[in-house]
Amino acid sequence: MATTPVHVELRRRYQRIEHFGASGTWTMDPIGKEWSEANKNLLADLLFSREKGIGLSLWRFNIGAGGALTDQLWDPWRGAEVFQVAEDA
Repeated sequence: MATTPVHVELRRRYQRIEHFGASGTWTMDPIGKEWSEANKNLLADLLFSREKGIGLSLWRFNIGAGGALTDQLWDPWRGAEVFQVAEDA
């Protein structure tokens, strides 16, 4: 298989990137529920710190839409849990 060389010129700027983001979509439930505070902080450093991690400036994830808390959902497996901490919150 032939290889193609790639040359990166770090001194030459083609564009300015103002934000660097990612999406965690459906992966956050176990982290919020089961991880220790120390591990949550480590993950935050790995995601958002430029010195210790990849330096994200934004991150998207699913905050839920009621899941099993609503009778409007025809399939409970389709719902995501929410960050609601109390009935009246």
